[in-house]
Amino acid sequence: MKYIITESQFKLLTEDKNFKNWIKRRMDSEKILPRIEAYIRGINKNHYEDSEEYADDIIRYSVLDFLAESPELYEIDFFDEMQDFLYDYVKVKYGEMIQNYFNDNE
Repeated sequence: MKYIITESQFKLLTEDKNFKNWIKRRMDSEKILPRIEAYIRGINKNHYEDSEEYADDIIRYSVLDFLAESPELYEIDFFDEMQDFLYDYVKVKYGEMIQNYFNDNE
């Protein structure tokens, strides 16, 4: 799925750095959980020493997958800041759930 945004929305995102609220509205459970679940199914957890390392990779891949839907975001000057924000946001929201999955299914 791709997001179509107007020029004024793009300008708002790129000039005012209001991306945090914009991203939070779009990074809902319907968008991120299927990605997380797909990576949980696709990544062999036996290659990880602990649940934190496992969760970090699942979150990182899920965030990159989410961002890939909107390639125009890669052109924003503060893309790295946005990516870091997304990673932290998803880690706070879903990190414990992913770690519990790792620990419960050993």
